[in-house]
Amino acid sequence: MLWQLMHAESGRVGAGLQPPAQALSQRKSAAAPGPEGGAHGERLRKSAADLHAVDTAAAQAFQRWARGLQDQAAILEQPLAQADLELVDAVVAEALRSTAFRQTFTNFLVEHAPVDLHLDGSPRDEGFQRIAGDARTAYARMLEHRIMGSLGQDEALHLLLDALRDPRLGLSRHTLLHERPPTGGPERIWPPLRAYVVLHDPAGSAAQEEAADLAAGAFVQAQQGRIDEAAAIAQSEAAQAHANGVTDQRARALLEDWGFGPAPAADGAHPPLRASAGT
Repeated sequence: MLWQLMHAESGRVGAGLQPPAQALSQRKSAAAPGPEGGAHGERLRKSAADLHAVDTAAAQAFQRWARGLQDQAAILEQPLAQADLELVDAVVAEALRSTAFRQTFTNFLVEHAPVDLHLDGSPRDEGFQRIAGDARTAYARMLEHRIMGSLGQDEALHLLLDALRDPRLGLSRHTLLHERPPTGGPERIWPPLRAYVVLHDPAGSAAQEEAADLAAGAFVQAQQGRIDEAAAIAQSEAAQAHANGVTDQRARALLEDWGFGPAPAADGAHPPLRASAGT
């Protein structure tokens, strides 16, 4: 969140991106909802009301994020689609069902909502502020949470493969391996895919466990005075870097096995996804 605030202060990029002056001058008329926009707004308000019945903080955070989502759609003339509302509905339904995810979702909403304050706490008056992420980002957070939860390997695999097949998410090999976090930072593996690799893929999870063991051992040695703290930190970072490399390799291999190989099919479409016995 600090990065997002600093980024907005230093150039109005990322979460603080300002639209062209002409778009701002037309904000009032552009934001006026048509029949479809009004229906979408009512649907989002119902989701907020459902959340309010179980968690006031979650409902307030959702209302703020949803307003940003609607404003952004109107200003950029990219209306919310039915698919967007379906994804939001699914995420809200999970938040209503799961107390643990509800807290995760609330944190997500706060992190990705429009930036309304300057670093000194004073309110912004520049008007439109772009939110970080969208309905797909929220849905990905839900998938990541579920895959990292108590699901068995088979259930986690089917959940992930269903997401890869879902046309509403618009996933490709490139976006799966090189996602740019909407709140800033270096590119990363799509979080639900990474969660599956580090928790449910045998090689991926083994690499993470080995890194954790090596890091713990290094700090025990530091406590015993056998190595200094700097050496322990260096060993821990090297072990984690190796584990991350294994995660990247396994993600690439699994995507290829599932039909997201480096070369697309002749007609530009991916072959049908398939579950691998080696996952």
